[in-house]
Amino acid sequence: MIFSQFIVFSPFVNSLIWLEGTLLSQSVRINPWFYPISEVVHILGLAILTGSTALFDLRLLGYGKFLSVKKTADFLLPLAHLGFFLVVLSGTFLFLNDPRALMNNTAFQIKILLILLAGINAFVFHVRNLKCAEIEIKEFSSVKAAAICSIFLWIAIIALGRFVAYI
Repeated sequence: MIFSQFIVFSPFVNSLIWLEGTLLSQSVRINPWFYPISEVVHILGLAILTGSTALFDLRLLGYGKFLSVKKTADFLLPLAHLGFFLVVLSGTFLFLNDPRALMNNTAFQIKILLILLAGINAFVFHVRNLKCAEIEIKEFSSVKAAAICSIFLWIAIIALGRFVAYI
């Protein structure tokens, strides 16, 4: 396990035990509808987030040149933000169902690392490139590299989300 030494760190384990005992965590486990509804919202949020992100990344890779990068961003980024909100909200409820088991799951640990990398990739792209992305990208550039990384990261994140149940 990637974080096995961190997970056995007593204050961290105590925090997870405390988290499992909270009213919200207990509600997630006790209510028979809470977890399945959270899963549906998670999948909906993933579809919105990854769909809008993939479309934007494809535009950065040169598809849909008849659309300006700025207008594409203006249309798709609010959708990505909505999807991200739904994923974080529902993911929190899914995590609260069994935090200790998830934190000991290798697939979950890698998924969280890749989510952080995807966030860093998006942040760096938006800080460095979005203002100048209107210039047509004719050769391989940092913009195209960020788009390719984004696509592969989100594919891996979704796959690892499925692996959590089986590893």
